[in-house]
Amino acid sequence: MQPGRSEQGDYAAIAALESRIAHGEAMLADSQRMNQTYAAIIQDHERKLAGAASNIADLQRLNGGYASSLQEYEQRLANAQARLADAERVNAGYVQLIREHEQRAAGAGARLADAERMNAGYVQLIREHEQRAASAGARLADAERMNAGYVQLIREHEQRAAGAGARLADAERMNAGYVQLIREHEQRAAGAEARLADAQQRSAAYVEVVGGLERRLAKTQERLDAHGQPLQRPLPLSQRQIAFMHVAKCAGMALSAYLRQMMAPCRVIDGLHALDRLDADYVRSMDLVLQHFSFEHTKKLRKDHFLFAVVREPVDRVVSFYANIRTRETGMEAEFPELVRACRSFSLAEFVKIDDPKLRVWISNHVARQFANDARVYDEGDAGELARLAIAHASVFDYIGLYEDFSNSLNILQYLLNWPLVDRLPQANVTIERPSVDTLDAGLVEKIRELNAADIALYEYAVDRHRQVLHGLRPFIDLRRNVLELRNR
Repeated sequence: MQPGRSEQGDYAAIAALESRIAHGEAMLADSQRMNQTYAAIIQDHERKLAGAASNIADLQRLNGGYASSLQEYEQRLANAQARLADAERVNAGYVQLIREHEQRAAGAGARLADAERMNAGYVQLIREHEQRAASAGARLADAERMNAGYVQLIREHEQRAAGAGARLADAERMNAGYVQLIREHEQRAAGAEARLADAQQRSAAYVEVVGGLERRLAKTQERLDAHGQPLQRPLPLSQRQIAFMHVAKCAGMALSAYLRQMMAPCRVIDGLHALDRLDADYVRSMDLVLQHFSFEHTKKLRKDHFLFAVVREPVDRVVSFYANIRTRETGMEAEFPELVRACRSFSLAEFVKIDDPKLRVWISNHVARQFANDARVYDEGDAGELARLAIAHASVFDYIGLYEDFSNSLNILQYLLNWPLVDRLPQANVTIERPSVDTLDAGLVEKIRELNAADIALYEYAVDRHRQVLHGLRPFIDLRRNVLELRNR
């Protein structure tokens, strides 16, 4: 780490002081050498003076010049003493200056110790920042990988949005035709109101006709075939064969009960094993076909069938399916004991990780396999190819509703079958003790999505198709509702 500007100043001042101290020590050494020289001279003079004192009388007599020489020596001695005094005063200043430098050096040493302690703290802080930077780098790498996935997902959504835009243009062209048709229906509705008054006058006669039909129905019900079905359909008017492909945990129980009620009395098959066992001619003689059959079974239906289903968001459907078996008696205990035991022994997170075909068949692309061929046949093949086949088969369905928009789906079905409009049905087979998808761990949700890639693609297709159908039929459904309200006034 580079020292700070204040620390550089301290180092420079200390260096200058050390230079001055060295210079002062050199001058002091010179002064000491001079003092030693002066002391030697003085000692020599003292010896000479001592000799001079003893011989002064002789010397005075011998040489009058010694007196003059002695005065000169004394003068020089006085000068030397004066210079010695000056040197001592200078030395005293040097000593004082040395003490001041020592004090300043001690202060600089204390500041240096503080600086070293601060430097140690800086080093520790730098290491912590380096560790945090390394962690941030790892998170950045994770974020970049996630961003790459998001970019791919965005591109896929853009492609789908382009396809949806084309379909929207087609729907808008259809809507223009629907608007024209609505105007025609409004005109016809005005005429219908006039005819309604006449119909009310004839209603008494219709009551008598219905009574006769009911009496004929009672006689017909006495004749049943070997499978417990009426030998002939007792309804006065022929209708298309209705086939409801029941997808598990998509309100199928409630809808099946509703279909039975609306079509009773009728010839009905309500069992997957019955569809497997019975021949196609017999199945085609039925008016209503229910249960968890697959697209493979539709080969046995009449050509004039009305085929429909209801689907659900795949993650939510898997959670509901698991919780329903875990918390309720479902009737699957005898036929599928491994499934029931696993659901009641393992948490959802553990259950979806079990790599057993007998269990995976229920929670991995189950709906896509039901639309593609047979939901009971588990295959870990290409999910994309499975999704394409399932969507291709779904396109031949007369209608596919949504569990999440069940009220509108029910109204569309009623409009297509020309049945009275109701917005809800009595609930059946409801899973109460189940977690919400929003409360699940993100990793668990992602695992379920990975297992159901084909189901997700099929569901997205069904959502787009449902929205287009609802957009086109909404005006007609509302018109029919208004007409029915007028009739009931």
